[in-house]
Amino acid sequence: MAQEIIEKHLWEIDLGDIAECVILIDIDGTIAVADTDTVESGVSEALQALQERNRVFLFSNNINGERLASLARSLNVPHIASSHRKPDPRVLRDIPNEDNWPLVVIGDKALTDGLFAEFVAARFIKVRRVRGAGESNLQRFTYWVDDLSAPLVKAIKRHT
Repeated sequence: MAQEIIEKHLWEIDLGDIAECVILIDIDGTIAVADTDTVESGVSEALQALQERNRVFLFSNNINGERLASLARSLNVPHIASSHRKPDPRVLRDIPNEDNWPLVVIGDKALTDGLFAEFVAARFIKVRRVRGAGESNLQRFTYWVDDLSAPLVKAIKRHT
């Protein structure tokens, strides 16, 4: 499947070509600062525009399901509550897609969002990461490892 690496935040890109798709959007680092309820300005409008022609769902690997539900409510976007975590393809079982629309995954990490998209034959759009001043050293290290691995993930995809 196609992988697009975009050096812009979600709310800065034109996603007008996406229609009649099921879109799974990661929250941490994609629309909000990791592990916070701080949603970047412009996110609500971008999500609303995507929902006009698609089925959009928020998802997070963070185990705090109430935080995901709260963000989804505040943005008026449904969310996926799954016992599985990306890149596990079983997450797909929890995503309603009665019309078999193409799947699009939008996220900031190649190792979770990108591999998940590959495993479920989805289009992956890797966006610029939302960063916060309060990021822990572990979060910074995780992002650093992901940045280093992105070319490897892309190379693996070319050979599959």
